[in-house]
Amino acid sequence: MKAGIAWAEFNQKYTLAMKAAAQAFLVSKGIEEICEFQVPGAFELGLGAQHLIIKEKCDFVICLGVVIRGDTSHYDYVCKAAQEGCLNVSLKTSKPVGFGVLTVDTFDQLYDRIWGGKGNVGEHAAKAAYQMALRLRE
Repeated sequence: MKAGIAWAEFNQKYTLAMKAAAQAFLVSKGIEEICEFQVPGAFELGLGAQHLIIKEKCDFVICLGVVIRGDTSHYDYVCKAAQEGCLNVSLKTSKPVGFGVLTVDTFDQLYDRIWGGKGNVGEHAAKAAYQMALRLRE
């Protein structure tokens, strides 16, 4: 199988840590071909996933990003766009799109979901997309 990772440049310190965990999971499953596509932010992840599926012929994609709540409603719009974009690409292409977008209120929540007791969201999203790709092949 060929995997894709679409990852957001915004909050790059965190998305790179999630990407490393996703890649490690994929390698542990014997996935040798992993394409990457960097997008500016979480808002653009859906289009990045679509590019990887259509142009790069990926069997599944993992989308990784971080949105931290601020003082405006911008957070709500970006979170909704990221979620809907990834879902729409998956339904449109019939290919799994793992949703590894952290939407957090605090940096403590962020750290806990990358380096803490909750595990790494990048790995979780990779596992979900990989498992769905296997099941769709049955």
